[in-house]
Amino acid sequence: MLNISRSTYTYYETGKSEPGQEKLKKICDILDVDFNTLLGYSEEEITSLVASGGGNGDLFKSLSPSEEQIILAYRSMNSEEKEYIGKQITKIVKGQ
Repeated sequence: MLNISRSTYTYYETGKSEPGQEKLKKICDILDVDFNTLLGYSEEEITSLVASGGGNGDLFKSLSPSEEQIILAYRSMNSEEKEYIGKQITKIVKGQ
């Protein structure tokens, strides 16, 4: 289903290599899960990280295309716009 060799699959399983973003997306589609679920992050962990401003580099290794677009848009904003967006995101996350 992934159109990869048996050795590539074995390397993924043993940790000798990792699939790229496109393969991860295909795995997510096959398993009908999102990236965070596939990578073992719970919704509570993600919400907590976002709300606290904390970070875990592994969480951000595989962004979806829409997440990448949001980050690119954010980076193009001026400081006032970034501050406004940050406050709005915090309100939304705390409201959940």
